[in-house]
Amino acid sequence: MDINRINTVCCWMRNLSNQPNILNMPVSTSDVTNIREGLLVVAKDIEREQPFLSNQLITIKNRALR
Repeated sequence: MDINRINTVCCWMRNLSNQPNILNMPVSTSDVTNIREGLLVVAKDIEREQPFLSNQLITIKNRALR
């Protein structure tokens, strides 16, 4: 498991959520792509050891970041 990747994805998500009026502002395509790809990498990294958590991350990725 790559803890740096997890920290990077968390920072991206935290930075976006800390912006005022985030629901009214467009999020850049590159931010969405980076978060989606990061979540996918983390999910694949933990798939063998934590299959439930891996599936949950993929579900979040698919629902929240279309």
